[in-house]
Amino acid sequence: MKGAVFRKEAAGLCCTGGRKGNVMKKHTASKLLALVLSVSVLLGSSLPVMAAEKSDEAVVTESAEEVREAIDLSGAEEMESVNAVMPVGDLQLMEVDEEKTGQLVDDATIKKIDRAMRAYTPSKESLMVNKAKHFYYYEKLNAEEQDMYDAMLMACDDPANAMSGGLHFTTIEPFGTKFWEQYRKVYYALTLDHAELFWLYNDNDTSFVLYSTGQDTKGKYGVYFELANGVKNYEQKMKDFNKAVKSFLKEIDTSKESKTVARAIHDKLTDLVSYDYQVCDEGIYSDYAHTAFGALVHNSRGGANIAVCDGYALAYEYLCQQVGITANVIYGMAGNTKNELGGHAWSMVKVDKAWKEVDACWDDVGTRVDAVKQYCDKNSDAYKVYMEAYKDKEYGKKLGHYLYRVSTKKISHYTPPADDVYVTKDGRFYVSCLTESYHVRDKDGASGLLMKLAPIAD
Repeated sequence: MKGAVFRKEAAGLCCTGGRKGNVMKKHTASKLLALVLSVSVLLGSSLPVMAAEKSDEAVVTESAEEVREAIDLSGAEEMESVNAVMPVGDLQLMEVDEEKTGQLVDDATIKKIDRAMRAYTPSKESLMVNKAKHFYYYEKLNAEEQDMYDAMLMACDDPANAMSGGLHFTTIEPFGTKFWEQYRKVYYALTLDHAELFWLYNDNDTSFVLYSTGQDTKGKYGVYFELANGVKNYEQKMKDFNKAVKSFLKEIDTSKESKTVARAIHDKLTDLVSYDYQVCDEGIYSDYAHTAFGALVHNSRGGANIAVCDGYALAYEYLCQQVGITANVIYGMAGNTKNELGGHAWSMVKVDKAWKEVDACWDDVGTRVDAVKQYCDKNSDAYKVYMEAYKDKEYGKKLGHYLYRVSTKKISHYTPPADDVYVTKDGRFYVSCLTESYHVRDKDGASGLLMKLAPIAD
């Protein structure tokens, strides 16, 4: 899923320092709307903007064309973005090393593993906490897949203890093509349902090792799941994670209705987390930036609250789970055009019995601010205009929720509303920061099989 990585030329803000190239152009029709908005700002009158307070899915109360027909003014100049795309190519999934993961062993070895597992006594208090009422993907798996999922989860009970393991019985011959297809599907289901397994996700600290022998008298195969290595500093990492979650939710009034709580979690998360450009640009798949731990604690290089797309998505899901709100994570591709799609992950949340799509990563206005700072000439008009737009309270609020609780149809092909415009306070320039984009769910491979089980949001 390497796709198109978010690079300098695709940062969305490749700027020049003046009126050069196609960064700024005059368009008479657009100027009219710009000046209407400029005058309205000066006079304090209400503008034809999205009715965001009434619905999570924004609607336009009055079209730009109607405004242009009503008032004929001119004077502002359009500031156009170049290659305005949000980060993609940031979803990097690990490849299963089948030869190292699956091992056919003799009966003596299996008996030894079995004795060790039976002798193992689970710890009384687990550091893994998940208060979810529903684990979405687990509930969508068939019985045999759920049994494998249970064995995996059992093996994760105490990753600091080598004797912790799980046993799965199957009619599918171990370590063949069909087996590995099921294994990958269930692995994704487990790690997407349980963001607290951040140390397992993408082999960050450990991975599964599977042992099996021949069929038993009933024609079934036994497959033992163990973790390859212990998790370094496991106890401290889990305590840090749990502490961060508790601290995050402490400031959320969970007594309010679910719709309000889900939005409060989204807003606080996008304020807290910064985007990890290094992980995206270098295509690193084994890093805490891909996890809820990266978003809520730190990435693998110690950067506090730094993540990429799946880190945002898993953190949002997990935080919702802890307050009784059902959520899940979606794997797929995203980009500004169908020909420029890169690996991407986002979330879904179920509120008032209805599923909606959420892309907290792309809703993070801070990512746009970082791109401006990194790729634009600070002396250019473009830099000043974008920074002013992103930091404007009302316009920033709109940008920060444009992919929050929307339908599957809308996120699949997002088209900016006609009234998406920001006019600088001096009335010289206006800019539209939202662009056309696509979100396409995985259709191929094991992750594609899992995504076929994901809900459709109306």
